[in-house]
Amino acid sequence: MIANSGRRSLDKENKILDITTENKKTILEIQNLKGVCTQYSGSMGYLKQACDEYIEIKSETGNSKIAKAQSLLNKCINSMSSNLKSHSSGDFRCAIWIKQGSVFKFRTGSIGFPDQYYGNRELEIDKSTAGRCYRKEIDLVIDDVSQDDDWSPNEDVKKIYNAMVCIYLEGFG
Repeated sequence: MIANSGRRSLDKENKILDITTENKKTILEIQNLKGVCTQYSGSMGYLKQACDEYIEIKSETGNSKIAKAQSLLNKCINSMSSNLKSHSSGDFRCAIWIKQGSVFKFRTGSIGFPDQYYGNRELEIDKSTAGRCYRKEIDLVIDDVSQDDDWSPNEDVKKIYNAMVCIYLEGFG
């Protein structure tokens, strides 16, 4: 009888431990989702501002229109590097690559890209993660680029990154 009572107490303690562990996991998930929600809320606020600025730029003419459009593009890219992430910590960069023949040429990017990239840095369409995004016309979220068959490290970059988001833009006009 005492052995059964002890076993029931032990079972109850194990259940309490299991519930406590599950509760901690749930709390972490909720905190993560709150962070994601805050991130997306900020992104949407910025997107609205960018759209309003774009509408104003449409009515411009000449060099003023080009300069303002380039400025808006740069603002969007810098914003995306902080707003478009697969996780909330670490440094993030964002770039636009333009297809030229069988390669992508670096067009513009957020703070953190070396100055020599502008107009010089290339990615092979058939041998890069960005190329796979283009070839398959899909968006990619990669948490560990070292595990991606199409990714290869850039020897010129001193700062190592692990995650990558590739968005297929060709269909956006």
